[in-house]
Amino acid sequence: MNSNNVLVYPNPFADRIQVDVYLSAQEKISIELYSVLGSKILELPQKEYSSGLQQIELQPGHELPNGVYFLKISSGSTTITKKISK
Repeated sequence: MNSNNVLVYPNPFADRIQVDVYLSAQEKISIELYSVLGSKILELPQKEYSSGLQQIELQPGHELPNGVYFLKISSGSTTITKKISK
């Protein structure tokens, strides 16, 4: 997994975030959403995904205030961070 194989949209988001990850092999992935202050907002526990395009939907909810957030996508020793806005 590398940053060229990860797409996060829409940006800005309203009530859901779509994460598309293309995997060349089977991998375990975890996803975390953080506020700009570093507080963890949402966590999807590590899950094993098969190779190919994986489409993962996050629903942080309407009550999340407008602002800047960071989405951390981790697999093994690789971590990719994407900046998103609401």
